[in-house]
Amino acid sequence: MYEQEKSEIQILKSYLLTQIPTTPLPPNDILLSPNSIALSAAIAGLEKELTRMEREERLMKKFTATNASTSSPQVLQQWKKNMGVVDLEDDTADDMEYVKMTKEDANVAAGEDVAMDEKHDTTAVD
Repeated sequence: MYEQEKSEIQILKSYLLTQIPTTPLPPNDILLSPNSIALSAAIAGLEKELTRMEREERLMKKFTATNASTSSPQVLQQWKKNMGVVDLEDDTADDMEYVKMTKEDANVAAGEDVAMDEKHDTTAVD
């Protein structure tokens, strides 16, 4: 995943340890010793970044594997069953009855005036 970045960090780390102590640095041509605090801090920062990348790679692999195992059809079906989710495409949902509602039925279900239905009542009274 981070192979290129890790390779670059290793090359830079090697360069810092081998070349910087023998190369005069501007502006005053200072030579850093291999035990320099500045050089140690730079190496520590690179090491910390390598550790972070390796940890992130492990976590990505772990969660990718976890997601792959939890996305199986059996796990999904069990989750739906536990949560009470009805799968309309599932053949086991045949015991459900679907009723077609009219607009008036929806109004009554929503709590609107029931008297509206009485106006449309066409039953004859003797």
